[in-house]
Amino acid sequence: MARMNLNIQRFDDLDHDPEQIANILSALNEGVPKITNGIDAINDAINQLIDDWGDGNAVEYGNQFNDAYRVFTDAAVHYVNSIGSWASSTGNAYASQYNVGVSFDYSQYEPSVKVGEFNETNGNGFKGPKDDTIAEPFKNKYNSSMEEIKSGLLKISGAFMSNGDAFPDSVQNEVEATVEQENSKTSQALTELSEAYINYLVKYLDEAISLRSEAQNAAAGAGE
Repeated sequence: MARMNLNIQRFDDLDHDPEQIANILSALNEGVPKITNGIDAINDAINQLIDDWGDGNAVEYGNQFNDAYRVFTDAAVHYVNSIGSWASSTGNAYASQYNVGVSFDYSQYEPSVKVGEFNETNGNGFKGPKDDTIAEPFKNKYNSSMEEIKSGLLKISGAFMSNGDAFPDSVQNEVEATVEQENSKTSQALTELSEAYINYLVKYLDEAISLRSEAQNAAAGAGE
């Protein structure tokens, strides 16, 4: 992504709309935490699932999901760090120049934990899921956090696209083009992640839990 470090000069005759500048900065204040908090929550959920489930399918297919997830998070992190840096410098400079009562203070985001690798055994040292209840908490956390991430991405892109007169044309055109380009990359990675979630992770997680239940039922029947 091109760095959006644009030169700021004061020209009183430039067209600008302070209200739209405020709209964009407000959207970033709301949208960026949705993305960063969502990524942190999913990272924690995946690492918990790695501890809860381990077998050959977890290694093969769970880690294929992880590959797609890392591509997506790399794109999303790069997106928010670039737009955050831009807003903290260029956006805030214009906000200060035009007495806009909204600012955006941003430090470069780095996920609080990294996603690990699925293994042949779970955290207890056995093959398969620890118990039959591990799937739903993971799915719920993943799905709710992913909705927050999507909401944040839409909030950011929508703010720039619907406030086209916030900055002078030279600034507005460059930042809109960059946001559109990066949003497209992130959206493509999100689509591939959604496919990997269904085809690799959930499919084989549900299969492992089903097999565990069948084995338990069979053992219980043999003991009667």
